[in-house]
Amino acid sequence: MNSHLLLRQIQNIGVVSAAVVMISLVGLSSPTDAGTSNQATVPVTCKVVAALEATFPGAVSLGNLNVGAPPVLSAPQTVTVRSNAPWALKIRSDAQDGRMRQWTGTGYATPAPRTMAAPLEWKRQDGADFAPISGNEAVVAAGMPPTGSAGATVSVVFRQAASYDDEALPDPAHAYRIEVTYVATQTY
Repeated sequence: MNSHLLLRQIQNIGVVSAAVVMISLVGLSSPTDAGTSNQATVPVTCKVVAALEATFPGAVSLGNLNVGAPPVLSAPQTVTVRSNAPWALKIRSDAQDGRMRQWTGTGYATPAPRTMAAPLEWKRQDGADFAPISGNEAVVAAGMPPTGSAGATVSVVFRQAASYDDEALPDPAHAYRIEVTYVATQTY
């Protein structure tokens, strides 16, 4: 084969290779290189669900009550509320008249439990006056603002008096008892 002809074929191969490289580079170019672009604004939305979490005090023992002595006060009973909406706290008892009844250790004595003469009284710790508890809900705190993550606390104090109208229970396993229910709710 002639050396001129061989040189010409090598040059043609070089031109073809350069063309293939150029086509490949054009295929890799970005869309903005072509003079076009596109964009969109997309809204992202959500709703926060109302949430309330509360912790309540445990059992309260007023100990031994002495007739004729001043009424016995409980330690402050603290309720802690965390709420992302306005909230309120209410209180009620399982006895409509608010009087403690004879408890056997497993249930109220039947058929007719002995009851305390005076009802159990309560007040908010920072409140002025005691009020008898009853089976109807009473407002402990109302119109409270959202608490944030730190939460808010409200404390209740109980008071019980004993008189000669209150019988000493013959069975040492028995005591006078009432169940108190706290209700924390969100208000809008």
